[in-house]
Amino acid sequence: MEGVPDMNPMGCQKGVGWTRLLDGEERVLYPLRRVGERGEGRWERVTWDEACTEIADAILDAAEEIGPESIIAPSGCNLGTLALVGRGKFMQLVGGLTFDLNAEMNDFAAGQYLTWGCSTR
Repeated sequence: MEGVPDMNPMGCQKGVGWTRLLDGEERVLYPLRRVGERGEGRWERVTWDEACTEIADAILDAAEEIGPESIIAPSGCNLGTLALVGRGKFMQLVGGLTFDLNAEMNDFAAGQYLTWGCSTR
């Protein structure tokens, strides 16, 4: 009916924001390394090989210094089945942890708060 708002929309704010993620000017299209202090917004472009090597080194360092349970992979809601399987297998091999999707979704990441006392920093 004209002039009456739809009281049962089939969507959410995350869905509305999806086009900004895909088409926004701030979308990251290549690997970046922070060159300033955290929060300064200063970055430099690096190659994919550099980025993958730094990530692999950080994973190995964390597993050795703290333990493999310190390696955590969020589930995310936009991963396809093959990505989830590959990520799951990798985390199983390194002994890392993955969140249950229910710990991350909706307006409140309850599982993260209950486990660690905070969601993100």
